[in-house]
Amino acid sequence: MKNAKLSAIINKRINSRYKLILFVLLLIIFLYILAYVFSTDREDFIHKLLFEVGGAIAFSIIAFCAVKIMENITHQKDAEEMYNEAIATRILGLLKAEKDKELDKEIGISHLFSDETMEAIIVNSASHFSPKLAKPYKDYLLSRLKLIYSRFDYHVKVEGEKDCYMISQTLRYTRFFEPKLDAQGNMIDDVRLVCCFTFGDNKLDKYMSRRYFFSEEITLEDQIKRVQDIVDSEEKDCSESVLQKLCDELKFKVSLDEWYTDDNRMVSSGNLKNLEYTVHKTKEGAVEAIIFEGLVPPELCVKEDALCGYRGHMECQYRAPKSGRFLCVFSNPIVKSTRFAIEFDRGIVKDIENDVDIIKLITAKEVSPIRYSSHTPEAEFRTEETIFPRSGICITWPDHSCKKGVY
Repeated sequence: MKNAKLSAIINKRINSRYKLILFVLLLIIFLYILAYVFSTDREDFIHKLLFEVGGAIAFSIIAFCAVKIMENITHQKDAEEMYNEAIATRILGLLKAEKDKELDKEIGISHLFSDETMEAIIVNSASHFSPKLAKPYKDYLLSRLKLIYSRFDYHVKVEGEKDCYMISQTLRYTRFFEPKLDAQGNMIDDVRLVCCFTFGDNKLDKYMSRRYFFSEEITLEDQIKRVQDIVDSEEKDCSESVLQKLCDELKFKVSLDEWYTDDNRMVSSGNLKNLEYTVHKTKEGAVEAIIFEGLVPPELCVKEDALCGYRGHMECQYRAPKSGRFLCVFSNPIVKSTRFAIEFDRGIVKDIENDVDIIKLITAKEVSPIRYSSHTPEAEFRTEETIFPRSGICITWPDHSCKKGVY
């Protein structure tokens, strides 16, 4: 190893210095002996010799101390160079995913590779390329995202009414998450499928959560009023009746689909248990959000490696203002496959390929092209690539059912 080679070089240098000092001392002694042999006044010479030897010893002690100090300085410098080279080599190895615990222990740098240190290295690297990227990337790392979608299928249909759109949505995907386990490996908490509807402009951001299987914002005043009336009737109606009325108003249905694990185990379809709703209101009593949640039966939530998963199925229908815009946001990473399709009523869009603008904000390695149906006004996006969080698709269109056209 490189550090062993550097240690051998340093020891060789130190030994050579010792040999040089010994040679000089022997040479001085030899010269004194010659001077004594050829001296005419040996008694005077002995006195002078004792004086000279005493001075030489004192000088040698001083010189020896100076040499040792210089030696230590040189040795420390060599050791630092060796240590720096070993660390640089190890960091390069870590970046190449090379494991060498013995080397880490030998050169004493294991403590340098804590989570905090590696986080700083990555964030600083991101800062080097883009200062704006550093903080979002750091936040993403700190969140330690352990929620993954798989085989994502999302279908949207836009139909025209007199003063608004009727938007129908069908969503299916397999949701994998990291469960909380006890000492025996059993899940501590119940698994719940949760959906959120907010009412009013710019309300959805307030209720953003990774708990939600699906979330949507409803902004049409007429439908918000009907939902408000249903919630206000809770005092005279039972909660089961109010729940049914809310589901009818939003055409909301939720269930569990059949799916197969990676090792070809089949997970059956089924229904949620104990579907409930929670209403969130403003201080004035206006409905701001309704959260539906139901219990996923344990037999329909399957463990795969360190994650657990279930495949949910959600349908809803609601009215929306004629804004001519729809935004689909992928809030978590998606693996295996992703399909998003939007279909229009023929009265809204005449030529979907030319009239509809579809902007893909997809962080995939290869972005698949939009495919258009030859039978219906439908556009579809598919990919097998992994999609990273906060990707999305923005769709805008002119409304040919309006005289002036709304965008």
